[in-house]
Amino acid sequence: MFFNVPAVVFYCLSSVSQAAFCEISRTLAWNANPETDIAGYKVSLGTSSGIYQTVQTVVSGNSAVLTGLSPETTYYCSVQAYNTSGLTSVMSVEITFITLPEESTPAEIFATWAAVGGLTGSSAAADAIPYHDGVSNLLKYAFNLDASGPDVRVLETGAGTAGLPSFSLERGISQVTFKVEFLRRKGSGLFYQPKVSTNLIAYEMMTGTSTVTSIDDEWERVIVRKPCDPATTPRMFGTVEVFLP
Repeated sequence: MFFNVPAVVFYCLSSVSQAAFCEISRTLAWNANPETDIAGYKVSLGTSSGIYQTVQTVVSGNSAVLTGLSPETTYYCSVQAYNTSGLTSVMSVEITFITLPEESTPAEIFATWAAVGGLTGSSAAADAIPYHDGVSNLLKYAFNLDASGPDVRVLETGAGTAGLPSFSLERGISQVTFKVEFLRRKGSGLFYQPKVSTNLIAYEMMTGTSTVTSIDDEWERVIVRKPCDPATTPRMFGTVEVFLP
């Protein structure tokens, strides 16, 4: 018997304690499996890729709150479906996230970056485009672009350390893959979500194989590859949405 593998996505970024702005939980959601005999899901969580210290069972719904998280820590999680016969699906694509430093909110970290870049007043807002280059402050912050002037660089694949996400097609012997590569700022609390579209109107979460490589203490490189068939999908467009909670 074969299962569809759940596709997972964070839709709620954090919960904040009353005593301090310390991120202590995250909410994970996934697409429900179409099989009629699904009994529940198992959510595995750990601090090393592929090595999970805890497993949470969800018997109702398709979301789970991950609690008891430590600040400034990288976590890895994956979801499996299981049915009424006890059979378990393979793991979903692994999701990675980094918790915030203690007593810091994502907005405070962003505000510090904006101030260092010389931005003040309304020009320092996350959605502001003070240099009229089409790139908001939030995107410059998210992708290591220059806050003090116009900057529309695109990331150099494999080696770049600044730039907007790069999209490309990889053609193998038996498969064509749609690839997105982007930088992710560690410890910022930002939410990065790659999405794809076939018509530039409706976008959906990009699923596939995800690879995360650390660059330094502040940045990591994320590559997501999605198999595609040019015969049935002649056009594919990509974007990486960034949210500041």
